[in-house]
Amino acid sequence: DAWMALWTRGTPKKKAAFLHGPAGVGKTLCVELLAEKHAFDLISLDASNWRTTAALERVVGAASRQRPLVGARERLILLDELEGMSGTQDRGGIRTITSLTKKTGCPLVLIANDVWNPRFSSLRSSCYVIKFQRLPTRSIITYLRGICLREGITITEEALDIIAERVKGDLRLAITDLQALSQARSVLGSEDVDWLGHRDRKEAIFTVLSRVFNAETC
Repeated sequence: DAWMALWTRGTPKKKAAFLHGPAGVGKTLCVELLAEKHAFDLISLDASNWRTTAALERVVGAASRQRPLVGARERLILLDELEGMSGTQDRGGIRTITSLTKKTGCPLVLIANDVWNPRFSSLRSSCYVIKFQRLPTRSIITYLRGICLREGITITEEALDIIAERVKGDLRLAITDLQALSQARSVLGSEDVDWLGHRDRKEAIFTVLSRVFNAETC
């Protein structure tokens, strides 16, 4: 929010922000809300669809440099799913994005799950890096309880615990599970949700290494 506020008064030192963190914790939603709060027109693009230098320059580069018409709102460009262009064949694309972070005339936001991907080393140094954490289980339970109240769904606390615990901090997945479970019933107990499986989750390499080196047992 502070970084976006700087754009309303001029140009910040770092013109791009790099949001990273696990899936389902609100990275994209946060950008959408900030664009609305600060009255910016949001241009949202999936990076995996614009993988080449030519495409990035034609779409992102042009949008970031062109000034809006008189009376029009300023732009905010969001380049989501950056992992989709982190392969060997996309090195040119990553270099182009790095260049755009320095030349852009409007806020440029990049989103990826793992900022420590070696392909993003140049991007990290040219962006304002913001980390999103997994949501606490209790926070997910509170949010799901609110949805149930608004939608007229009766659910036990045990059922809420099961849904929230098994998504491992992914609020989006918890909402999807709740929606699927409540399609055919308006009353949910533990027996209705206990079949949900635990989700596999990728961890950042530093988190994995910390667990390995600090573990006291196998």
